[in-house]
Amino acid sequence: IITLSRLGTSVSDLNGYVAEVFPVFDRFGDIRERAVTLGKIAEIHFQRGELDEALRIRVEEQLPVYMKLGDIRAQALTLGRIADIHYLRDELDDALRIHREKVLPVFEKLGDIRARGVTLGRISDIHAQRGELDEALRLLQTEVLPDAKRMGAIRDCAWTKLRIARLRILQRQVPEALRMLQEEVLPVLQQVGDAYGIKVSESLIKKILTQ
Repeated sequence: IITLSRLGTSVSDLNGYVAEVFPVFDRFGDIRERAVTLGKIAEIHFQRGELDEALRIRVEEQLPVYMKLGDIRAQALTLGRIADIHYLRDELDDALRIHREKVLPVFEKLGDIRARGVTLGRISDIHAQRGELDEALRLLQTEVLPDAKRMGAIRDCAWTKLRIARLRILQRQVPEALRMLQEEVLPVLQQVGDAYGIKVSESLIKKILTQ
C-alpha cells in the first residue's frame, strides 16, 4: 500500500491512492482506518484550497463512519475541521454554531482541556472576524489562557497572549500590546525555541515601534 507521504498533489495521485488503498480497507472491514485516510485526503484538498471537495469528504464520507462507530471524539474533531472550512468560506454563523453546539460540548464532556482550549480559540477568532473584539478578547483571557496555565503549557500561554496582543492592537491599546509582546510573549517563545512564534512576535513589535 502506498502512503500519503509518497503522494503528489495532483488529482490523479489522489484518485490512484483511493483506488489502491480503499479496496484493502473494505476487504478487511477496517472502516475506521478508511475514515482516517479520508480525513488525510480531505486535508490535502483543504491545503490546496479545494474547500468544496474537502467539505464534501468530511460531511458525506468521513463523519458518517465515526457516527456509525459511536466515536464522539473523532466526530467532534471532524466537525471542527468542517467548521474551519466554513470559516475560510466566510460562513461565520455556520462555523460558530458548529463549534459552540457540536464540538465544544463534546470536549467538555470528555474533560479534554487542550481540545476545549483550541475550540474556544477558534470561537474567539470567529468573533474577531465579525468585529466583536470584546467577546474575542474575553474568551482568550477568561477561558483559553486559564486552561493553558492549568495544564502548564507555557508555549500555549505565550501564543494565547500573542493573540491577545493582536486584539489589543485592534482596540488601539498599543502600549499594553507592546508590553505584553516584549515581556510575556517573546521571552517565553525564545525559551522554548519556537522559531515561527519568535518571528511573528518580533514582526509585531517592529511594526508597533516603527509606526
